[in-house]
Amino acid sequence: MKQINKTLTLFFGSLLVFVAFCFLIQNQFYNQTGQTIGSISEDSNVDEISIKYSNIERELSRSDIVQALPKYSIILLKFYNFESGEMEWEKAYIIEENKVKETNDFNKYSEITFSIHSKYLEGLTNKNFCEVIKQAKEKGDLDIKTELSTIRLIWKFKSMYDYRECLGF
Repeated sequence: MKQINKTLTLFFGSLLVFVAFCFLIQNQFYNQTGQTIGSISEDSNVDEISIKYSNIERELSRSDIVQALPKYSIILLKFYNFESGEMEWEKAYIIEENKVKETNDFNKYSEITFSIHSKYLEGLTNKNFCEVIKQAKEKGDLDIKTELSTIRLIWKFKSMYDYRECLGF
């Protein structure tokens, strides 16, 4: 009986420590200013630039979101359409810390894969990235996949915590 009590005490003690740790992480990275986070360019003096396939690498590479990515992380951003009646992949981009590069490998390994309908590219600018992502998610046009466990995902991408709503989490 004493062994069961020790095991239960250890289990619940560990659980309490884990919950406290998660709470501390959440509070440490919580944006208390209440301002909108995740714009590609938060500087109001920057001109608004339409993002197209021709400039997406440059514009996303300069974004605060990409700058906040942890080292050695890989995100795959894929655009699709249904023009033929079936899903067709248009373009894919590998996003790493400080850089965005087009890839022809739509199944490239990534820790997180974002698939978004290409119709959202039409209205995308350097100032409305988060709003467009949220709109795509609300309409079911954004799919987010990861093979990482929730704990590993939170730990690896803790530098991105302020952008969680912007990225659809």
